[in-house]
Amino acid sequence: IPSLRTWLGGDRQSIAHLEEMPAVVVCTIRIRPREQQHSGDAAPIESDATLAEAHAAVDALLDRCTALRKVHALGERVVLGGPFAKTATRRGYTLAGDYEVSTAAAEAVLIIATLTRVGAPFAAAVDIGPVVGAVVGTERLTYDLFGAPVRTTDAVCADLLRCDNMSSGADALDVAVTSTVVQSLSLVATNSEPARARGTRSLFVPRLRVAGNQEGGVRLVVGEAETVIGGVHAHRVYGAASAELR
Repeated sequence: IPSLRTWLGGDRQSIAHLEEMPAVVVCTIRIRPREQQHSGDAAPIESDATLAEAHAAVDALLDRCTALRKVHALGERVVLGGPFAKTATRRGYTLAGDYEVSTAAAEAVLIIATLTRVGAPFAAAVDIGPVVGAVVGTERLTYDLFGAPVRTTDAVCADLLRCDNMSSGADALDVAVTSTVVQSLSLVATNSEPARARGTRSLFVPRLRVAGNQEGGVRLVVGEAETVIGGVHAHRVYGAASAELR
């Protein structure tokens, strides 16, 4: 994050780091580790190993992203965001024509789709909008994002978890994206067509640089109509063709 790097190299004792960004992709992932059943009457416990695998998978994919960065990761909750360059300050800016934002949205979708390979059930949501980035804390400083997209994705993930609508398995994907994300993806997506399932359409998102080259990608089945998830109007995303990521 360029602005954070600048702040870290300056006088951190007297100058707080706080900036407003009008268009940032926020992807929230809530991982629910698989349970390990012990013998006897003991209750099952969560698998820390699976949680670690999921975090490691996200980190490995982020290393290949150009626009998306890890913002927050603690326990089951991971927040990704980007881009953080001040592209929205240029004259005549429109979100619909922002390729960097569309790239970050595509990278978020590809990370989510690839995460199904780990096998840990998870809920995920993506939104785009204005946020405030700030360094918070007293003894242990941390950078975090605040704003409507963060609240939106948190609410959607909580509702997906509460209803047990989680993605798991190599070919399972059940996440939610807002209309703003769908519109932004259309800038980089190719081969959009009606899907077989009624009320859905198929959208192919190229992998861009997430996997180190320009080939391949993931085909998504996106619900045409918005549905209310966690009090938020969002589109459901189903059935990513994970074989196309190989």
